[in-house]
Amino acid sequence: MSEDYGLEFNSKSLALLKELSLSQSRLQERRACELSELAYRMSEDFLSFLQSGMGILEVFFVMSGGASLSESECHPDALSSSREFLTHYLSLLSGLDGALISRLLISRLSEKGINVTERDLLSGGAIPETFVYVKNAFADEAYDVFSQDFKDPRVKYCKDFKEGLSMVASGEVGYCLLPLEDSGSRIQSVQELIFKGDFRIGAVTPVFGFDGTADMIYCLACADYHYPDFSLEDDRYLELRVSRESDTALSHILTVSESFGHLVYRVNSVKLVTEDGERSYYSVLLRDGGEGFVTLLAYLLLFSEDCTPLGIYKNLE
Repeated sequence: MSEDYGLEFNSKSLALLKELSLSQSRLQERRACELSELAYRMSEDFLSFLQSGMGILEVFFVMSGGASLSESECHPDALSSSREFLTHYLSLLSGLDGALISRLLISRLSEKGINVTERDLLSGGAIPETFVYVKNAFADEAYDVFSQDFKDPRVKYCKDFKEGLSMVASGEVGYCLLPLEDSGSRIQSVQELIFKGDFRIGAVTPVFGFDGTADMIYCLACADYHYPDFSLEDDRYLELRVSRESDTALSHILTVSESFGHLVYRVNSVKLVTEDGERSYYSVLLRDGGEGFVTLLAYLLLFSEDCTPLGIYKNLE
């Protein structure tokens, strides 16, 4: 092949594509206006629910049942060779519709004096500052880091991870320290325990060992969401577990997340055992782009099925 070869598109085709892009931009602006009207009506209903005594998270749960957007369909005379492309395109467009509605809803509520926060959208109350873990040098190092973020930490020890998590589930302690990753890979057995007990991840920290050669991540597993204090210098992460069988495609969640300015930090596949047998999930880790996760959490509550936020934490690296 010649080194001087370069792909060149037909200039007339490029000009036509540009013209079509401008037409599409105008059409999408009309779509945005209709979505804005939907968001306005949702905000009015939202305020009515709040006035009736409901909490913010409760209102989102109630509204999620009726927040499905109509299915986008190809035009009847679409070319058979184009239908697959159009179907995928319209599917992604539907996800972005939900993203815009979520953004506008949060904005409208703010204008009315209702400033929705991440804490509002993650259930949970005060968690006791009590910890349990299987004692070893790595866990000791992790505890030394975690305990710095608590005013009065107290610790117990357990014989194994199951015992520690059962103490969390019973309320005997607030947190259980677990090794979450080893050499960049999630530890399958630990993921299974977190999944089966429906635990959340409250914090993470790297662990290097006495000689600095270890490459591990420890986490705090808790029964409900733990929301740590953040500074402007902290990198913030949201971890999600998404079923591969979910009606909300992973591509929607990733596209919507990026539209909110978040970085897709990592996506892994994991198989977990449920009551119905083995099921496949995606583990999705997003890094905050600077706006916080409020709008994304609102989108997930309203438009996403079988997607579980596992926690918001900081400084993974």
